[in-house]
Amino acid sequence: MNKKWFAAAAALLAIACVLGGCSAVLDANEYTDGAPRYEGGVTAMPQVDWESYDDKQLTDQWDITTTSPTDGESSAIYGEKRIKRGSLNLETREFDSVYSFIRERAEDLGGYVSSASVYGTAPVEYGDAGRTLELTIRVPAAVFDSFVEELSQRATVTQYVESDEDITESYYDVETRLEMYRKQHERVLELLDQAQTLDDILILEDKLSALAYEIDSLTGLLNKYDSLVAYSTLTVSMRELVIAETGMGDTLGTRISEAFSGTVNGLADFGEGLLIVLIGGFPVIAIIAVIIVVVVLLVRRGNRKKAARAAADNADAPK
Repeated sequence: MNKKWFAAAAALLAIACVLGGCSAVLDANEYTDGAPRYEGGVTAMPQVDWESYDDKQLTDQWDITTTSPTDGESSAIYGEKRIKRGSLNLETREFDSVYSFIRERAEDLGGYVSSASVYGTAPVEYGDAGRTLELTIRVPAAVFDSFVEELSQRATVTQYVESDEDITESYYDVETRLEMYRKQHERVLELLDQAQTLDDILILEDKLSALAYEIDSLTGLLNKYDSLVAYSTLTVSMRELVIAETGMGDTLGTRISEAFSGTVNGLADFGEGLLIVLIGGFPVIAIIAVIIVVVVLLVRRGNRKKAARAAADNADAPK
């Protein structure tokens, strides 16, 4: 009898040990450091209300951190980012040669002409207005000043305006935001691979689309900044001086010579105009001349008759 009770107690004890071990394994698989696990010990994706998450919450939740320089440190750490622009007004009598020089020199320096417009026609005779040139040129920032100096030596400068914009803080702010969005994008991709429900998948895909849009926008802005910093922009406006027109760079002798040429050309133009009027109006002038001659002859004939009649009357009068 005692042997039977002993066997029954041993069996109950074995069953209790087996149940206790399973419970311990289950507890170990479900909660380790507070993180729920699936079968096989794989950590489950936390249940997060993604629709209410903003960028800061996503960064804080998944330890997506970035380090950005404080105000005033960007230029010291990474180097300055500056955009240089200039506007140059010129005037010259050698319009074609100066125009060709500007285009060729810009290409030699590694730049290019982004837009060009020429208004008017080349002066042929006195009174023609001449041509006007509008150019937009991009040249490497390192040679911008020397390029402006070369143009100033080829034509007379009437006005020059220059601006130098410091975009260092804005540039590295955009760069930091872009880095953060890229890290968020990578992390959300990892979470998408672990997503188990359709709702989580759809929400994460929406988040990926929003991040991709921000990344594309900021990448385009950085590329634009890089282009503006690397290549300075120069706007050139050039006016052609015509015959008998003096410019700001002319000497006294040149001005006197141009004034004399203008007077001579003016008289020549007047003579040409008068000759054209005379030739073109010859038929009318001839008719008017004939009429005038006839009228003069008739008036003279009438005067002679009056004089003869007056003389006859005086002869017949009694003395």
